[in-house]
Amino acid sequence: FWGRMIFLLGLMWVALGVYCLYVILFITGLSRLKKTPKKTSLSYCPSVSVVMAVRNESKNLNSLLEDLVAQDYPINKLEIIVADDRSTDGTWKIITSFTNEYLNFNGVQITKKSNKMTPKKHALSEAISIARGTIILSTDGDCRVPKTWVSSMVGEFENNTGVVAGFSSVETESRLFHLFQRIDFLSLMSANAGAMGVGFSWAGSGQNLAYKKSYFNQVDGFFPVANEVSGDDIYLIQSISQVGGGSFNPDPDGAVMTLPVDSLWQFINQRIRWASNSQKQYQSQIWFLVFLLSVYIVNVSLLLHVVLGVFTLTFILMWVFKVFLEGVIIYLGGWISKTPVSFPVFLLWSLVQIVYIPLMGLLGVSGRFSWKP
Repeated sequence: FWGRMIFLLGLMWVALGVYCLYVILFITGLSRLKKTPKKTSLSYCPSVSVVMAVRNESKNLNSLLEDLVAQDYPINKLEIIVADDRSTDGTWKIITSFTNEYLNFNGVQITKKSNKMTPKKHALSEAISIARGTIILSTDGDCRVPKTWVSSMVGEFENNTGVVAGFSSVETESRLFHLFQRIDFLSLMSANAGAMGVGFSWAGSGQNLAYKKSYFNQVDGFFPVANEVSGDDIYLIQSISQVGGGSFNPDPDGAVMTLPVDSLWQFINQRIRWASNSQKQYQSQIWFLVFLLSVYIVNVSLLLHVVLGVFTLTFILMWVFKVFLEGVIIYLGGWISKTPVSFPVFLLWSLVQIVYIPLMGLLGVSGRFSWKP
């Protein structure tokens, strides 16, 4: 028993040490991200195509399209392309109402599945294929964007980068479950921003992602991952950054708001889908995989301590140190992105992590999740 405990403690200390190094790296990256807003200069206004694939988003789409109408970017340099992926509600009707009213709006109606590519990637590919912009900017149908979104994200390309990721945050007011999701998503966003701040383009969200169309074509679009159900955003960030460089836009004026899920099952299913993408990292981003493994081992070790009832001073110190490091990341990310962080909810999130991370890791490896067919 004691031999196993010594091994467990040793493994935990090693994993915690590796985890600490990564967290320090992320904090360094976050501190390098300038908080000053980046607006597109008058001399730099490239053509931009906002592209999105939607399916049965009639409840949310109208608000997003109104946001896009209100953008402060030159209208003659901006087009919006919405691909309707076989919706069965009023989504296509909403799209056509905007395409009829605004000349820079375009709709693509997908009526059947592709036998060469998974549905969302196929819908996005169809939209991108007709895009005239030199820069592709993507979001999701259930998001909201500020009027400065396009100009802020495009401003990053003045630094001659290939792909730009931006902040996304969960829109919520007071419901505890929604506040928990905001903290959880902010932790992911902040860690990713910190990684990109020191030059590691590992991940990001398709809710707020921009890239040059020429580089999208250079990496052969989505064809290398045509059969993968999810992970198109991570693939684009990793592949395009290798040929054109990547950066993170810390400007709150370029941040996107997304809706929280309302049920625990929806939340778990969403996180399983995200965790399933980690299986491919050993092939492309080994240091990203090392980080993910360190997070997993630390939390599994803490969970085993709880299950075995071993509440030693070492266990308590490790957990407190872990919470402190994660708090620095989350609060720094919240400060940069102007995302409010509730301390009691953060503490609850920190406690739940001990069970949540091991569970999501196992379920993610299984790859069993449901998504829009």
